[in-house]
Amino acid sequence: MGDAVATACSLLGLPAGAPGTAHEVRRLDRDGERYTIVHVAGHVVCLDAKGALMSSGVSSRSPIGVSRDEALTLAMAGDEARVELVWWPSAASMAMTDPLWRVVSGARTQFVDQRGRVLQGVGPKRPGG
Repeated sequence: MGDAVATACSLLGLPAGAPGTAHEVRRLDRDGERYTIVHVAGHVVCLDAKGALMSSGVSSRSPIGVSRDEALTLAMAGDEARVELVWWPSAASMAMTDPLWRVVSGARTQFVDQRGRVLQGVGPKRPGG
């Protein structure tokens, strides 16, 4: 994921080697298409699978406020659970920079948002938001 940070720096004209974090997200609305969220030097950037800029903004905080391990704990799932960041426009998140942790343990699927709320299901987006 270091390449994603370097790509974001280059696209934004930031100094090469700036420290940052990158997280891959799977889109559930586009047949599993993936993108990467990068937080570097006070910026949040979404890059498509080829490294092209999809969106950018300014933020002093990483959009990923809940770690993978925290999502597991909040969902009360064991270490054997499958966990990944996912996104689709839904009642739980309208912004690509606000993905959900999808936690699958046995036959149970839960979602954990970046504020630490555990959702048993996620409804479709509603008119007006």
